[in-house]
Formats: sequence, C-alpha cells, structure tokens
Amino acid sequence: MSGALAGLCPSQTSMHWPYLIMGVLFLLCIEAAFVAVWKLFSLSGSGANSSR
Repeated sequence: MSGALAGLCPSQTSMHWPYLIMGVLFLLCIEAAFVAVWKLFSLSGSGANSSR
C-alpha cells in the first residue's frame, strides 16, 4: 500500500519506507490490543476473578 501511495504522489516517493514502517507498527498495536482484550475476556469467562 505504501508503494501505491508513493506512486500516486511522486513527490512523496522518499516517504515509502517510513509509511511502511508506520503501517506495520500500527498493525502490531492493533494486534496487541486484540490479545489484551482476548485475555481479559478469557479471565472473566473462567471465573478467575469471581467475588466469592
């Protein structure tokens, strides 16, 4: 996608790699958030934090 963006804006071809790195970091953050939410839901479903 960063290659396509660089192709659309020839003046921004030097930004190809920074855009790629930012995109990968963004996806890693999203995946980390999904893992955290998944673990939170799995703890609440197993009764690990029950009030009894």
